[in-house]
Amino acid sequence: AVAALRSLAIEPDHAPFALTLSLHSPHGPPETFEQFISAYPVLLDWMSGSEKVAGVTMEEIGTALYHAQVSQSDFLFGLLLEALGELKLRQSTLVLFF
Repeated sequence: AVAALRSLAIEPDHAPFALTLSLHSPHGPPETFEQFISAYPVLLDWMSGSEKVAGVTMEEIGTALYHAQVSQSDFLFGLLLEALGELKLRQSTLVLFF
């Protein structure tokens, strides 16, 4: 999405445009970048089949996975906002997040 935004914005006198960014919803199956999974050691253990997760409930694993996925979405959304600022489009852009 950031690459698309940059290509749209470099056009001289670019016309108004709409850009849709669909992020992975915070639920299974886990499609979360390693950097966010690794913030929760219980997820690394669970995904590797380690015996360290014995006694850890699926609710605890689900909560950690949810937090990792929300962190990833925050990071990606932040990249978009950062690009809008760099391209001097932030003040003239309506951003909806839902």
